[in-house]
Amino acid sequence: MFNRWVRTKPFHSEGRRPAAWYTATPSPTAPNLCGFPGNTSVECPGRHTSTTANGAPTGADNLQQWQQSLIPTARDQPALCVGHVVKVITRHWTVTDACGNSASQDQTITVTDNTVPTFVGFPGNTSVECPGDTSTTANGAPTGADTCSSGTVTHSDSETTGACVGHVVKVITRHWTVTDACGNSASQDQTITVTDNTAQTFANFPANTSVECPGDTSTTANGAPTGADTCRKRHSHS
Repeated sequence: MFNRWVRTKPFHSEGRRPAAWYTATPSPTAPNLCGFPGNTSVECPGRHTSTTANGAPTGADNLQQWQQSLIPTARDQPALCVGHVVKVITRHWTVTDACGNSASQDQTITVTDNTVPTFVGFPGNTSVECPGDTSTTANGAPTGADTCSSGTVTHSDSETTGACVGHVVKVITRHWTVTDACGNSASQDQTITVTDNTAQTFANFPANTSVECPGDTSTTANGAPTGADTCRKRHSHS
């Protein structure tokens, strides 16, 4: 703010000029925002969007600096995670002096989400005896956690045969993925090994018989059982 000086020069009747008279009138100049903070970007959950963390200006006025007042207001604008932007905070700063003159300026604080979500309670690898339950209910399912939103959990299964090597019938690889609202994701695999260590059983086993020579001793005449197994069926004789 600049001062406008007015000088008055009256003369005495004797012709002598007295000392000049001066009056000062303040001009209606707005105060200034000094040290205005720049726009910033904060990673979600945005706990540090305060003026302490993102800066605050001071006010200056050429007439009476001690009579400045700074009033920040904030407005949140959701960004729907476009470009990983969760929201934009517009902080509107206003400095006002004692005469009601004011100046304003905006600062933007962009809250982003680039952090991948995490699994909670991820299930361990398991082994299931054939034909046991290989579902997520029986073998566990994780939940998702995110610093900014919730995590959506999905899974897909793929199988490889074990060809009964080491009594392994097959191995199920369960691929888990957790995804947050901004599209950040993390994946982890769980394996479910299906084994067969259970002996087969006979069904309809024939009773002992007696055959008069040279009678028929074949399985057709004397009976033949079938085999039952929890994983597959098989029977043979020698």
